[in-house]
Amino acid sequence: MDEAIRQARFPGGLEQRWQTRLVPVPLKEFEGVYAKRLLAAGQMDELRVHASYNADSRLVLARYCAEHGLVDELRKLAAKDELPHLNGVLAEALDGRADAESAAAVMTIGLNARDDAVRAELLALLRDRDLLDRAVGVLAAVSSDLTYREWDLLARLCLALGRVEEVRAMAREERATSADHVIAEIFDEHDMIDEVRALAERNIVRLSRRLVLTLSRLGRVDEAVAVARARVDAGQAHAFRLLIDVLVEHRRADEAMAVLAASVNRTVPPGEPKDWLCSAAYGVAHLLDVVGRQDDAIDVLRAYGDASRELADLLAERGRLDEALQVLDDAIVEARSRPMGGTVQRCSEQLGELLIGAGRTAELRARADAGDPVLRERLARHLEEHELVDELRTRHAAGDEFASRSLALVLARQERDAELDALAEDSGDMIVHMTQSQLWNARYMEISYRLWERRHRGEEAS
Repeated sequence: MDEAIRQARFPGGLEQRWQTRLVPVPLKEFEGVYAKRLLAAGQMDELRVHASYNADSRLVLARYCAEHGLVDELRKLAAKDELPHLNGVLAEALDGRADAESAAAVMTIGLNARDDAVRAELLALLRDRDLLDRAVGVLAAVSSDLTYREWDLLARLCLALGRVEEVRAMAREERATSADHVIAEIFDEHDMIDEVRALAERNIVRLSRRLVLTLSRLGRVDEAVAVARARVDAGQAHAFRLLIDVLVEHRRADEAMAVLAASVNRTVPPGEPKDWLCSAAYGVAHLLDVVGRQDDAIDVLRAYGDASRELADLLAERGRLDEALQVLDDAIVEARSRPMGGTVQRCSEQLGELLIGAGRTAELRARADAGDPVLRERLARHLEEHELVDELRTRHAAGDEFASRSLALVLARQERDAELDALAEDSGDMIVHMTQSQLWNARYMEISYRLWERRHRGEEAS
């Protein structure tokens, strides 16, 4: 039964339980994917609107314009992303190419979007044309006036030429964009761990996180943990969360649990989110679940977490269904007392799935009859799936609109046309004309259209 519940809840595998919270799509990646989907769907007007305020979408549109020879539109796009001090170098690098203007515009837009492929293309182009030194000279001569993107490019050009000392000096500049943080990121991208460490030692508060993540990424886990622990001992904001994240990433579950326990009674530093403990506990519980320690995961979520739905799933899989239902009931009561962004709906849906998965349909009926609209809809779908027409008809007669719609779908599926006509007459517009908020649902659209068509033909015949 436990495995059956798990399979029913997560047909895509165990990670499906956690992925919605633990693997958010980075905003930059989301914007680019969204723009590409708009382009693929031919929704050019919407893409142009999005490109008017988003650099990643502007790059997608710019590449399309360059490919299709839409030079005037490309010029307008590039005007939003001018790199005034780099224009001459770009013109020189692209001299002789038939598409020089379009290529320069796409590169300008791509650099402002911080697109890795565009940066790599530009560096390769400047290297091939032996223009790296010239580009550095042009930008360095006006370094105090450079835009952020030009300044970032200058650092990368210097690094490409091996002029590391100049890049180090740039990290000491006073700029609104936190120069040392930007340079640390560039060093990180080139796996220059000693340079990142040197910067972090000068500004431990701002850059030790970058150092920890770099060490962790390069597999120097013990060093990463040591730096993170030093942050904890210094009482820095976010330090406990950073340490726990590193331990979880490298599957050091017992250490992560110990750090979580030690962090409970500490004084929360200024600037740290109040809900950080729940978020950190969620990551630890995820690790424990994945490595097969579900009971420990349950203990962690009960002690520190605020993840009722995941806790309920874990309890149900361990055969503790009554506890799981109580967790969801408590979450629903709490959510109804304050705005929770759909928590009531999701918890009720999950409660219905758990009851059906456990074969406790009598309890589902009782809860639905007690007035929970989400459970009434889930019960109607359950009856529809099993084509229990008599019970659907009874509930329809009692005024249950969810049962009415499910009954219509079953009758249509079974081609019981006379009964379907009678149901349409009895229900009036509730069945035949669905509300706008329901039109997205293919099930409702199908039955609504069929009934409308039958009624329309009947009116024509009369």
